[in-house]
Amino acid sequence: MVRCARQPASPASERFRFLRLAAPLAVLLSQSGPALGQLTLSGSVAELTGDGWQARQLDWELVPNGESSVNIAALDISSLPAALSEISLRCETLTVAGGGTECAAGNLNFRLNEQPLEADWNASFATVDGLAPKDSADAPASASARGATTAVAASLTLELAGGEVTLTFQGSGQPQLRAQATGLKLDELLSLLPVTPPAGLTAPQGELALDLTATLASALSLSGSWTVSGLGFDSLDGSQAGAGLALRGDLAFEAGRDDGMTFEAAAVIESGELLVDPAYVSFGELPDVTLTVAGSRGSAGATTIDRWQVSDGDSLTVSGGARLTSDGALATLTAQIDRFRLTQAYPRFLAAAGESFGLEEVQAGGEILGGFRVEDGALSHVSLIFEAVDFVSNQEHFGASRLRGFVDYSLAGDSADSNLSWDSLRYYTLLVGAADSRFFAGGRQVLLLDPLFLPVLDGGLQVDELALNDFGTEQVAMDFRGELKPVALDQITRALDWPVLNGTLGGTIPQVRLRNQVVEVGGKVVVDVFGGTVVMEQLRLERLFGVLPTLSADIEIENIDLEQMTGAFSFGKIEGVLRGSVGGLRLLNWRPVAFDLDLHTDPSAGVRQRISQRAVDNLSSIGGGVAALGSTVLRIFDDFGYQQLGLTCVLRNNTCDMGGVGDAGNGYFLVRGSGIPRIDIKGFSRRVDWPQLVRRLQAATQSGPVSVE
Repeated sequence: MVRCARQPASPASERFRFLRLAAPLAVLLSQSGPALGQLTLSGSVAELTGDGWQARQLDWELVPNGESSVNIAALDISSLPAALSEISLRCETLTVAGGGTECAAGNLNFRLNEQPLEADWNASFATVDGLAPKDSADAPASASARGATTAVAASLTLELAGGEVTLTFQGSGQPQLRAQATGLKLDELLSLLPVTPPAGLTAPQGELALDLTATLASALSLSGSWTVSGLGFDSLDGSQAGAGLALRGDLAFEAGRDDGMTFEAAAVIESGELLVDPAYVSFGELPDVTLTVAGSRGSAGATTIDRWQVSDGDSLTVSGGARLTSDGALATLTAQIDRFRLTQAYPRFLAAAGESFGLEEVQAGGEILGGFRVEDGALSHVSLIFEAVDFVSNQEHFGASRLRGFVDYSLAGDSADSNLSWDSLRYYTLLVGAADSRFFAGGRQVLLLDPLFLPVLDGGLQVDELALNDFGTEQVAMDFRGELKPVALDQITRALDWPVLNGTLGGTIPQVRLRNQVVEVGGKVVVDVFGGTVVMEQLRLERLFGVLPTLSADIEIENIDLEQMTGAFSFGKIEGVLRGSVGGLRLLNWRPVAFDLDLHTDPSAGVRQRISQRAVDNLSSIGGGVAALGSTVLRIFDDFGYQQLGLTCVLRNNTCDMGGVGDAGNGYFLVRGSGIPRIDIKGFSRRVDWPQLVRRLQAATQSGPVSVE
């Protein structure tokens, strides 16, 4: 028995020093053959170090044509995410022949991240003469003198993470290592590696297959292909999830001597579902989506992505770069929107996000170009170009026609001026005509640079001042000042599908403030209508562009000319001056759900107070009573004088508690008569179903005979 021992070695610059030590030993065995008989070679090395790897405490015992073993306490390879430990290579029979040494049936045991693993392996060392045949008379005395080299081949197969991995090593010339794997379960594989899922995400499910080849030259290079099937994951808060994702791709990277590396990768998403709130994508319904990335990782651990791209081939192409810190956090991200064709891209990638904002079954057209930049997790700059964008929801609640222009926003405030124009905008049944706007957006602020006129029907809204501060935060505030140019009421009411009114609507709009989707109007909004005024205070709008918009206000009504108003409604002619209030008004989705209504005429106004037969019948029907017009005598009169007219209604829970201008026994007076002939109109229904009352009002404003209940 021959033993050799070595003191701890200093780090060496040659790569694969262990192979350089083992190869001459194998050559000696193969050249000596039977002459060595049962000579046993054993020894130990405290440490072997090469570029990118380190082995500690190596022990070996080599028995030609007998049982042999190599043990390594720990092996660190920089390109592997975890160290290998307690490595034991055993060969039942180390075959020594004239051409080399071979272990055809070996066994390997080791620990990866403290998990024990076992594999079958085989290896061979063969001498290759690089100069002349062995029996040449001119041949040198030794193989090394003739320039002979050693070819090393090894293969290893192990069951890992529910699948199978085969490693094949070729050590002649430029050493190569090929890894082939099938059926690796991702959750089990990650448990073997010192890798944790991103914060808030559960361990992914799915299977991995790969075929990679590493070339072990002056720099480690690796390339090959991979597939992932059945990929699924969830986030703890439910905002991110994947299910049934199928991906395939290629990758390549090269690691240099400075511990840095470069990489390229491509992936194709073929099927599956992905949720990144509020966006949801079902890839099985799309053309294959391709992702590519190329970059480098420095010795300090920071990663630079020189280029990334996402494309579905025909509607979406977005590319850019990025930088990640050593702990994997996103430091910067740049994106260039080279193609975003809304006809295909909106239903594919944005439909779910739109539905979360109440936009269902959207039809969109046109194209959006531009780009954006993210720094430290926040959007720092965005520039978008809108090219003939058309947009309308299926319910036709919101829409735009031929939206075009340029929007530039910088968080630092160094933005260029923006401009947008359109042929029309839609908000529910109201249409805004063509307009051209110029504004500044930057530093969490939006400022209107020029006055803007928004055509609405035959009038419009003049915007003199518009400023948004703290834009993009919960503290967003808006300042607004303008004027509503007179609009014909018949056009407005038709557009809103209300009973048709005549007259005009106009007035000034004082300062308006917006906070957290709530619009509050300071001061009073004064509207001139029917010869009088309607004054709105405490005006408040919630979710103006969202689901179930809400409006609340207190309204005072002064000096309304009843002849104009009733003429607008085809209600029947009433002369007089109307005053009153609508307190606590609340509209939900633009329909009344609560108010305290009190309307009455002003006897002291000094104007004639008369009411026609038709108006008498309609008022009677509203109050659930019967006027005294069944008499033939009263029917000969066209109209009647009255002392006072009034109606009250407290709306709660879809029921109206009704009253008039005074009690009348078991009812209430809607009209107190005056003069000859005198007629009083009484109501007897104190509690009226609101939808039924609305139907009565609609019937009362239609032409033709009125049915009195």
